[in-house]
Amino acid sequence: MRDFETVDLGSYAFRYPIDTKGNPSVPRHFMVHMPTFCKQMDALLESLEAALMGLEVTEERMLEAAYCSQEGLEELDESPDLASRES
Repeated sequence: MRDFETVDLGSYAFRYPIDTKGNPSVPRHFMVHMPTFCKQMDALLESLEAALMGLEVTEERMLEAAYCSQEGLEELDESPDLASRES
């Protein structure tokens, strides 16, 4: 990724064949070795998938905790012991 960043810091070079001044957007003999690029992107994709899975687990736990908390509050509101203490 750093190799791409050095060539395309503003992320325009690979979108447009020329820059705003009419110059080629990448060096003349710029080449991408696709097997290496794909291998690196696969590793990045695996990392992103792992991060997504972690976020999904965290979200599920938070929703479950919120649900259990809400259930607990509803049980307290309906508890006869609590009603007799309030009177």
